[in-house]
Amino acid sequence: PSGDPRTDLYRHGLHRIATEYGATCLYLWLMAHSTGPLQQVFEQLLIDEINHMVKFWGFGRWAYPQAGWLTGARVFAQAMVRKMRQPGLQGSLVHTLHRMMGELGWRKWSPTNRLTLIYSFDQVMGALWRWNQSLTAEELQSLFGPHPQERPLT
Repeated sequence: PSGDPRTDLYRHGLHRIATEYGATCLYLWLMAHSTGPLQQVFEQLLIDEINHMVKFWGFGRWAYPQAGWLTGARVFAQAMVRKMRQPGLQGSLVHTLHRMMGELGWRKWSPTNRLTLIYSFDQVMGALWRWNQSLTAEELQSLFGPHPQERPLT
């Protein structure tokens, strides 16, 4: 905790979006590499993760309309610096990424499989970005209600 609940919520939201984004991309990749009933299971998991990802993203756009890519990059860079200073720190984006790479056995993946997963990440981000560009303040307000008083993130 930073002592500023609004900033802490923003950081947590970024972490949630990144986690759901990663799950979305992985399930898409798994779905593309399977057939039959297993593919149908991955399809349902993919739909669920997309649902989570867009809800967190949309809420973030509503709650932090002034925050853009630079704000997110700054927060991510701060998290990386903090992780380097405190290697045992859990709950950071960097920690989550390293843990998942270990769980997936990333180092044992073939170059083709690595490349196609990275391609999945690129394609999902492209679709997410196009959807993001279509969101309006009015649409977000209709989903989440009137926006609370804005103040900058610290």
